[in-house]
Amino acid sequence: MYPCAPSVGAPSCAIAAVAAAGLALHVLRNYQGPAKAWLAMGIALLAIGPWILWEVFAAPAFDLSVGERTIDYEFRDTAYAHDFAALNPQSDE
Repeated sequence: MYPCAPSVGAPSCAIAAVAAAGLALHVLRNYQGPAKAWLAMGIALLAIGPWILWEVFAAPAFDLSVGERTIDYEFRDTAYAHDFAALNPQSDE
């Protein structure tokens, strides 16, 4: 699962990115050097980095994709998927 995947929520990802960029520009508001854009991107990446790492390494136990007529579930744990299928007899494994 990637940090800005639809299951994470595009609005929360966009808010985090804008907040990180705002923090970077606030920190560099008085800096006039040639590398201001690169420094701003670095600060924004450092600010949003822990959230990205959390989303990558502590992914939820399942992910779902909503289609026009179906909902597809993807489970990290096979036993959890079998339990879900047993509790939901209408689901396909």
